[in-house]
Amino acid sequence: MTALLPERVSARPVPAARAAGSTERSAGPSPDRLVLASQRRAAAHLCSLAALLEGRPDLRGTYAPADLAVEALTWCV
Repeated sequence: MTALLPERVSARPVPAARAAGSTERSAGPSPDRLVLASQRRAAAHLCSLAALLEGRPDLRGTYAPADLAVEALTWCV
């Protein structure tokens, strides 16, 4: 469970303008780019999962959501 936790957490101070409830847009990535990155990560994980289950047939049936995801990928392609 500790592998999911970050190694260190940096506490950066919040600028006064943001702390006061300013409506200025942050310099971070746009929401569209975040959605696109999320979709790319999901596709990469699904492809890796499919490759794993293809190479290790003994793993089939051990985790139903993984089997469902790979089957969905098979029917979509």
